[in-house]
Amino acid sequence: MKRTWSILLVLTACSPREEAASDAAVPLADAPRASDAPRDSVSTDAPPSELCSSDGWCAANGSPNYAWALSVPPGGQAWTVAYGATSKLSIGWQFFDLGWADLVDPFVRHNELYTVHAVSPTDVWVGGQQGYVGHFNGGSWTEFRPAAPWPQGIWGAASDDVWVLYDSGLRYHWDGATLGSKPTSTVRYAGAWGRGAADVWGFGEIVISGLYKAAIDHFDGTTWTSTVVPGGGQVISLWAAGPTDIYAVVSLNTTTRVVHGDGATWTTIADPSVVQMFGVWGRAANDVWLVGAQGRIAHWNGTTWSGESSGSTKSLADISGTATTIWITGDGVALHRP
Repeated sequence: MKRTWSILLVLTACSPREEAASDAAVPLADAPRASDAPRDSVSTDAPPSELCSSDGWCAANGSPNYAWALSVPPGGQAWTVAYGATSKLSIGWQFFDLGWADLVDPFVRHNELYTVHAVSPTDVWVGGQQGYVGHFNGGSWTEFRPAAPWPQGIWGAASDDVWVLYDSGLRYHWDGATLGSKPTSTVRYAGAWGRGAADVWGFGEIVISGLYKAAIDHFDGTTWTSTVVPGGGQVISLWAAGPTDIYAVVSLNTTTRVVHGDGATWTTIADPSVVQMFGVWGRAANDVWLVGAQGRIAHWNGTTWSGESSGSTKSLADISGTATTIWITGDGVALHRP
């Protein structure tokens, strides 16, 4: 089933869904927001100056609109896919000032792209409308069209170990030579994420007795195991410090909630009436980030959640990074902090 997007929020109302779980919520701090200001024009001789928030989040100039999926490989060059089926690569001028350049791929000029994963700056995968899967080797694109629509999540541990997960529950795996089908899941995937070849996650929804429930798949290198998250909806973003330390953003109609659990027990940590979040990512169990509507950013330090000023009021859809650099993309905005 193809997802429908409104701004950057997933709406999936195809059959009755359960109400959100009633766990007690801990409100996230709503940090003051700096108003948007005009950006400097791009110079061909030197990088334009960037506007930075009081918490050090700097806006990259010329950011694409509706950039709803992000991947940052080692080295920190951010890749994102954006509305209009254009794949974007950040090209460094110097320091941390980045601009956006179109990578013209004749296969996808008229398709929407939903997912991107960069194994390295010269090994990048994208997936989108009409079953399209594209691979960039640093110089050219190769097109794949498995007999399956709507690839929604791509993640790979290495150049010969890449998973492509589909809205229908289909799984495909790239072994360096062939993109081959694997056993189908009962989870209808909305995305993928991983930590290694034996620690891969697929997330989305599962239909039980006609009701949509948020669900997660985990691959341990041998076996895929499914987990149902309490409450209805669809998992739209996931990050885990380990197999029993999982954060997930769940979308239900026009609201979202953020849950944390060990795979068996789950607690709601962000109530939709308090804050609407779309993406989660972390570097460690005591360094977890959430991004969402109206430029909201929240950080977990292992003890407490705190809000941060993004310098923008635009919707932030996805977050990723390395040990030294964090990137955030959204609706016409791309932020980074070294």
